Amino acid sequence: MRHVTRSLWFDSSYSGNRREQHGQTQPSHPVHTRDRYKRRANPSDSVCILAPLPLMTIPRRQQLALMIFAVAVIARLGFVAFHGSIATPDTSEYQLLARNLLRFNAFSASERPPLQSAISRPPVYPLFLALLLPAGHSAIVPAIAQSILDALVCVMVFLMASRVARRPFAVAVSLLYAPHP
Repeated sequence: MRHVTRSLWFDSSYSGNRREQHGQTQPSHPVHTRDRYKRRANPSDSVCILAPLPLMTIPRRQQLALMIFAVAVIARLGFVAFHGSIATPDTSEYQLLARNLLRFNAFSASERPPLQSAISRPPVYPLFLALLLPAGHSAIVPAIAQSILDALVCVMVFLMASRVARRPFAVAVSLLYAPHP
């Protein structure tokens, strides 16, 4: 006997339920384990129709992580839209390093050739900016990318906090961090 649960088919013959062994076809309660679900069509149907799984089938922890990510992204992009990109004293040097990486394949703070190596800055952030320069020479593009990465940090805060504390505390900690620009 086949039963439909969340638009996935599963065999009730695998349940080992005593009621089924005595001739009753309906199990008292369906056991939801991964090995019982079969992604196949009913033999009487010619087409297997799997409806999109609703949000409720996503585990609660992942739902919370997605909601926290959405709150964090909205807060950070709202800050960028309202205040724009904030330039610090070393912003121009990082942008110069990124342009030289793209133009000359050299990590240099010199504005014109001959280029001399620069050891005053670590190389990862200028490389990150160099990857974003083809998308646009605006200062907003790195601010948007950093907003998305920082929203992912907010999700990481939630995931780490949920491992050491109860879930409501983890949500509270990550939502306290979420509006921080």
